[in-house]
Parts: sequence; C-alpha cells; structure tokens
Amino acid sequence: MSEIDFSKKAKEFLGATCPQKLSFGDKLKSILKTKAEEQNFNSDVKVSFETLRKIYWRGTRSFEKNHANNTTRAQWALCRVNSFLKLLRGSADANASYSLVDLDLALRCENFPKLPVELKESSEPEDFSDFSPTEFALAHVDLVRFNINKDEQNEDDARLYYSEADEKTLDKPFLITSESLEPLAESKEFGVFVKDSKNTETVLVKFVNRHTRASYVSSCKTNPMYWSSKFWEKNPINKSISSDALEWDEDEILSEWRWNISCLADLEELLDINPALKKHFQNG
Repeated sequence: MSEIDFSKKAKEFLGATCPQKLSFGDKLKSILKTKAEEQNFNSDVKVSFETLRKIYWRGTRSFEKNHANNTTRAQWALCRVNSFLKLLRGSADANASYSLVDLDLALRCENFPKLPVELKESSEPEDFSDFSPTEFALAHVDLVRFNINKDEQNEDDARLYYSEADEKTLDKPFLITSESLEPLAESKEFGVFVKDSKNTETVLVKFVNRHTRASYVSSCKTNPMYWSSKFWEKNPINKSISSDALEWDEDEILSEWRWNISCLADLEELLDINPALKKHFQNG
C-alpha cells in the first residue's frame, strides 16, 4: 500500500490556512492530525487525533522530569508519539522498553490486539526517557517540516488542547466589574479564560489596570501581569506625530502610555458559547 507524502500533507495544511502566522499549538495540531491520517491509511489499527494528543501531553510531562541536554519539549513529546505509532503498527524497530508505557491508550484503538487482563492492570502511564539520538533527530525533522524551528519548540503549546468552543472563548479578555464609568478606574476588574499548560485545565485569570510593559513580564498566560501589559499601548501625544517617529521615541517625549480596552469581549457572549465556563463564577 502506498504511503502518504508527509511533507506534502504539511504543505497542504499550511497553504489552506489564513495568511496570518499560525500559533505553535496550531502547528502541533496539524502534525498530529497528519500522523493520525497516515496511520489510519496504512494500517488496520486505527488511532484518533485525541489519542495522539494525550500521548503528546504525556511526553511533555516526562520532558519536565527527564529531559536531556540539547533536546526540546516538542521533540521529547513527539518521540513518544512516534513510539506509540510504531507500537500500533507492530514495527520491527519499535522500542521494546516502551511497549507497556502507553498500553492503556493503545488498547482503546480500533483493531489493536487484545491482551490478558493481568497485563492491562500492570500498564499504567509513566515517565519514559529511553529515546535514542536517532529518535530525537526524526522528531526534529517532523517539526521542521511543519515550519516549527528550534526556538519555538519549548513555547507554550496550550492551543494544541483547545476544543472548538475553546477557540472562540479562550484568550479573550473581558470586563468583570463595572462600578465606575471611568474607563481607567482602578475599581474595574478584568478577566480572561486561558488553558493552563501544566494540566490542560481551563482557568480564569483576573487582572486590573496596572501600568506594566510587556517586555518586563513573563509570557505565561496564567500570570495576571501578562494580561495587564497587553492593554498598555504607546500613543502619540497628538495626531501630527507619525508612527515612525513614535517608534524612535525611546525617551517618550512625543508619546505616552495609555490603557486601551476597546477590544474587550462580552462575558455573557462567551458564557453562551461555552456554558462550561460558568463554573468559574458559581462560587463568587
């Protein structure tokens, strides 16, 4: 049976998307979807994108405990995905020491050979670190094929775990309280739903109007200061000042920083789209 051209599928996916830059998580989605499609095309044992996403997540957790020098989080997780696919195919070069690591998920795949009950009970997910240099190199090739360079490979991959409802409701700041009509009032409280990359759970992050520049804040989306910094913009002191002049105004003679909340989402609309988010307000 002929094989799917993996690089061609990657180009098709990237070419079909909108011209704006894809997030790291979206690129990872495309890799896992293509790998699932390739597996299902060439093998009787079928696997879903959701299953590969769980394997990838387990790989990221192992990376945090075991990672070796000169390897990235994405490489580590993708090595685990590739090992899982070899297990499903029964490949001769499958890593023998991996065979029981993710067996619980393999047993849920359509047409995967059923095993004795006692073996099922002993196959708990665990950290796994026995990857060869060749496996890391192949994972790197997969990532490069989807335009993921090494600098990106340790970035936040939370978008990989977004559902369709998450896509429409997460990372969209909104107003929680509105006691004052003054747009810069400190009494206003803002919020945003984000995915915690440590456990893929959705959390509510609350933040207030605080003058913080993005360059001084970590890129962690669960940090309130990250979101506060998003709303502070450098603006010209009058309309005659060009954007070029603003860029070179390091001493801020021609500019000033302002809190801009013109692009806030509506909380009620977000809750209507994704009712599961209402739980974050049930306890006050």
